[in-house]
Amino acid sequence: MNNYIAYLVHHYNDLYKNIDAKIIGIFDSVESAGHGIEEAVKLKGFQKLPDNFNTTMFVLNRTHWQDGFETTADFPNSLVNDVISEEDLPIRFLKVKEVYCLTHFYDVEDDEEIRYIGIYTTNERAEEVLSELKLKPGFAEHPEDFNIDRFTLNEREWKEGFISWEEAME
Repeated sequence: MNNYIAYLVHHYNDLYKNIDAKIIGIFDSVESAGHGIEEAVKLKGFQKLPDNFNTTMFVLNRTHWQDGFETTADFPNSLVNDVISEEDLPIRFLKVKEVYCLTHFYDVEDDEEIRYIGIYTTNERAEEVLSELKLKPGFAEHPEDFNIDRFTLNEREWKEGFISWEEAME
């Protein structure tokens, strides 16, 4: 049985006090993800850090952090690609138009901690996983900090760029 691969493009920056992560979009192929980056790098804010885009491969409907977490030290500084086999196919072969990304984020001191839990084909599956994880260590202490976002494949979420707090106050 083949797994299907989704390509999550995200941008990290630490220009302003803490690390800021932005999901640019979820794409159905490496080529589509590259095109999303090419378009986003033209926008204000992203132009300052054009090398901070990352594409991470997720196996569709695979759940991460299934056992919860104990401390913030369990949190990796960057996303790691799922292990992909030669039989796995890009999600474009599944012919879905939307996916659901389950994340968990909360404030720790002066920073935000985010965990990418999985990308799912249905909102119902993402809700099931959320219900299970709410009971796990770490997540149980922050049960209201889950988020499920619907993404249209190959559509950038960030269309206008961003500015710093300092720029906003000018």
